[in-house]
Amino acid sequence: MKRVQVIVRAQQSLVLGDGMIGRQNVRRSLDYIPGGIIRGAIAQRILEGFGTHRTSGRALNDLPPTLQGDFEKCFLRADGVRFGFLYPGEGETIPAPTTALRCRQNSNHLFDTLPHLIRGERWGMECPCCGGRLERARGYLVRTSNGWQPVEMPPKRQYVRVGLSRLTETAETAILYVIEAIESPSMHGNEILPQLFSGIWRFASDEHWEAFMRLMNAIGAHENRLSLRIGSARSRGFGLIDIEWRACEPTSIAERLKAYQQHLNRPVITLAAFSPVIVREAGSTTSALTPDTLRRYLPDLPNSVQPHENATRVECELVSGWSPAWGLPKPLTPAIAPGSIFTFIYDQDDFDALTQWLQRLEEQGIGERTGEGYGQFTLCPSFPLETPSLSEGR
Repeated sequence: MKRVQVIVRAQQSLVLGDGMIGRQNVRRSLDYIPGGIIRGAIAQRILEGFGTHRTSGRALNDLPPTLQGDFEKCFLRADGVRFGFLYPGEGETIPAPTTALRCRQNSNHLFDTLPHLIRGERWGMECPCCGGRLERARGYLVRTSNGWQPVEMPPKRQYVRVGLSRLTETAETAILYVIEAIESPSMHGNEILPQLFSGIWRFASDEHWEAFMRLMNAIGAHENRLSLRIGSARSRGFGLIDIEWRACEPTSIAERLKAYQQHLNRPVITLAAFSPVIVREAGSTTSALTPDTLRRYLPDLPNSVQPHENATRVECELVSGWSPAWGLPKPLTPAIAPGSIFTFIYDQDDFDALTQWLQRLEEQGIGERTGEGYGQFTLCPSFPLETPSLSEGR
């Protein structure tokens, strides 16, 4: 398994559509870049080079046919490249866990209730630092030199536009609609800077990485950088981004398990949903990640693993998207929301077997649309261990 840290700099405003979620004539933008948007834009660029994309009548880049095998390996196989979700900010950015609290008077005062939930302890709803009221933390958190801090949400702006005919690409009569876009570049302090997004791409093997790099170099990448247009309204001057990627090494899963056991004085594992998770039970989507459900997607989970229901906090959301290949929105599907927390207890004798299973979970994800970044978890996240408890101040 190879991982690369990805940083996206938005050189123009972005319209990151949410498919069938939204109002009829208002196209709202997401705050983040789903993996499927980047995956689809890169695949479109490659297929245009082959002359096989549906809007391309000729080979634009004249890519050699030998790259078709690389395209199949990276984009069409179950073990292809996993394009993770890219969230606002630079560095280690996570969706706020469902167990996290923040002070309403000072949002930089962050706390996590997960250790209290695992130990069965009660806590107050007053900030230990200033006495302000605590509430559920929302949005995204980033690790800085001063600890975890909330991420400033990307600024947005609305544009009124005339509808275009998909066949003639000219103005369509009697159609007006509103585009909501992430504004970039925008003011950051006293500077005008591009909006940043960051995340992780995963490759099943060195062969997948080498195949991917051959494709990227063929479509114009240079020194691990590529300019690309993503999202909606690209013909209207939206969507230009610069992508940069560099290798990064994951932290040891065994060390994370040991840190949790040492901090909490018991063998527990926590799975924090990093992206929406679409799992099914008896043909229907479910928000419950039971050991049996996990074994159905990834066998060999030790039998001693049992849910810690008091320390599990789940939220749900609807996910959709847009398929340029179909020219249609993707199905509207219920999913486990990012930031949801699942906690399990296990027998210490199963430590090695559990470590191997968690390694597979981190590499493969679970559920549907994993190639688009869905079904990704942060295993034993560091946030609960690195933020003060509700009995401590800063």
